[in-house]
Amino acid sequence: MSSSFPLSLSSRIRRRSDVVSDVVGGEAVLVSPKQARVRMLNETGSLIWRLADGATTLQQMAEALAAEYAVTVEDCSPDVVAFAQELLAAGVVELVND
Repeated sequence: MSSSFPLSLSSRIRRRSDVVSDVVGGEAVLVSPKQARVRMLNETGSLIWRLADGATTLQQMAEALAAEYAVTVEDCSPDVVAFAQELLAAGVVELVND
């Protein structure tokens, strides 16, 4: 499933309710029963996953990553947007529209 909506730093994404997840050793394990797929996210991806609550913007996620990993918001913002797009395309999150 691919999103046809371009994401921006003001976009918000939410974990899909049908995706089961757990954090093991700092890495998130995502199980999508509908797709019969298991995905593993590294620590950075896991932080974005935990912040994908539908209220947090991609900008706020980039700020959290910058604080956690001592990088600039400007450096990590494009990666946050790209990863959010990957999660959308994988069908594990959904775009929150106002």
